[in-house]
Amino acid sequence: MGLKVTNNAFGTLNAGINSSATTIVLTAGQGARFPTLSAGDYFYATLIDTSNNLEIVKVTARSTDTMTVVRGQDNTTARAYSTNDRFELRPTAALFNEKANANEYLPLTGGTVSGNLQIAVGGVAFTSSDVNGYPRFTQSSGSAQLGLFRSNTTVGGGYIGADGDNCLDVRTATFDTRLKVDQSGRVITPQQPVFSVRLSSNQTVNSGIALLDFSSVDINIGSHFNTSTKRFTAPVAGKYFLNLRMYCNPASGSYIGLYITGSPGTRYAFSPVGNDVSTDLTWIVNMAANDYVEAYYYNSGTHTARPDGTAFEGFLIG
Repeated sequence: MGLKVTNNAFGTLNAGINSSATTIVLTAGQGARFPTLSAGDYFYATLIDTSNNLEIVKVTARSTDTMTVVRGQDNTTARAYSTNDRFELRPTAALFNEKANANEYLPLTGGTVSGNLQIAVGGVAFTSSDVNGYPRFTQSSGSAQLGLFRSNTTVGGGYIGADGDNCLDVRTATFDTRLKVDQSGRVITPQQPVFSVRLSSNQTVNSGIALLDFSSVDINIGSHFNTSTKRFTAPVAGKYFLNLRMYCNPASGSYIGLYITGSPGTRYAFSPVGNDVSTDLTWIVNMAANDYVEAYYYNSGTHTARPDGTAFEGFLIG
């Protein structure tokens, strides 16, 4: 769909027209010299009389030798023409301007790109900025990025592209990597929520239930585990893998438990702990955004959880 051209198309009017006519009929058989038009296609043609008066028209439809036209285009004025005056597809400013725009720029208000879109043809580095000052396309040594932006610019944007390591990257507007796929198909998500915490010292519980005091952090990507409240808060809705590992001595009549508070209400899982053994409680669970999970220890006497075998960890599966 769009502007069409053919080489050296010409014809003559089968009948005269006045300055307001929107239909032009050519001498029989001459219409085939001009472009075939589908819905939305058009071409520019020039009317010329015997005194060399010119008018450019926009042809929006062609049925054999009959043209549907918009008069007085490209700074020309509609006028009357006579039988046998010429009708030609000539080079015009409108033709070159529209072809240049169509071939060199993507439409800012939407459109369809057919065929391959190649960025930085021949490896030539370039940058083009939109009205918000963000680069649309960039290429540096060994890498290329395609900028993606929302119409609401306060939300920010991002990039998708290939870096010098030949990995496919998804990045924020500040080029922080959020997802990477290498040539072997391995998916790397460096910002995926992950935590692994442990006791910093022995924790003694005197007959009852206690929130485990996980204050030593090994991993806490996204800072979603809070060492003050001792809880992990889900940043987004999804399926989470959770694991609580406990080692205590002695541990008869003891349990470890995970409690999730939020939507659809409090949920829990627990497991008994034997004497002088390490016990794991593993849970894969749906969590809504802002649901939080806490780890507890219950016993019927005075028992101590030991830091060398007690830890709490989890991550977002997807």
